[in-house]
Formats: sequence, C-alpha cells, structure tokens
Amino acid sequence: MTLNHGVAGTTIEVLTMLTNRWTLLALTAVFWTLSIHSQTPVTLSSPNGQIVMHFQTLSGTTDSGQDGKLVYSVQFRGKDILDNSALALELGDGPLLGSSIRITGTDAGQGIDDYTLQFQKTSKVHDSFNRVTLHLLEDGVPHRAMDIEARAYDGSIGFRY
Repeated sequence: MTLNHGVAGTTIEVLTMLTNRWTLLALTAVFWTLSIHSQTPVTLSSPNGQIVMHFQTLSGTTDSGQDGKLVYSVQFRGKDILDNSALALELGDGPLLGSSIRITGTDAGQGIDDYTLQFQKTSKVHDSFNRVTLHLLEDGVPHRAMDIEARAYDGSIGFRY
C-alpha cells in the first residue's frame, strides 16, 4: 500500500512505517509463541539435597502432531541418573494424557511419613520428604486437567497421579 501526495519522501515514509509494523507484529508473535512453549523447569530436592528432580514440558512435535511433552529428570549427588523421561497416562482409547500438556501451576510443601513395620529389624520409620504438586492442563481436545504429586525423600522418589 502506498500513499502518494506528490512527494516522493511521503511514499517512502509510509512504506517504512508499514514494514516496521509488520516486523513488530511478526516479532511479537514469535516471542509470544516461545514464551508459551518454553516454561521454566520446576525443581524438587530431597531434604538432604542429594536428590534433585526437574519437571518441564518440551517443545517439539509429538506423535499426535502437538507440542508440550511432560518430562522429568533426576540427579543424585550432582550426577544425572535419569534424563528427560516422559510422564503420561494412557486412559482407554483416548489420546495419551501428557503428550500435549502445560504446567499451569505448582504447590510445594514438606512432610514426614511415620509408620511401623512388622517383623523387621527396625520397626519404626520416620521418613521426611519434600513434595511438589504439578497442576497440568491438556492443550488439545478434550482439554483434560491432571495433578501429579512428586515426593523426594533422602533415599527415594515417588509419584502420585
């Protein structure tokens, strides 16, 4: 689109202004897309700090053609022992829950499991843990929601869907 009122400079200024607007619009779309698909990893550590877990969604096209694969990694004493392992649920004939998902929020906390074992050398167990609950939402149809609670103990990890 050019506007020409008999001055050559006006045509160039209008073209430059329109080009700058399209460039700004394109850059805004790119940064908006990147911010959606590159979430900050959620970190969970054991009480003694030796076990560290990271949860995140990875961009990239999955088998279903959608983005947002939920993965977790585990480190023990600073060494990687599990890298980007997928977390998902297969529910009947529907699509895999976890392949097109995003983390919408988290709740962190800590606790202690006290229980008694029968017929063991040590009968009383006092096991402290740190926990995080990931609130997840499926981007594609049928837009299912899910919570995953992860716990990190001094000697183990666990999940609850």
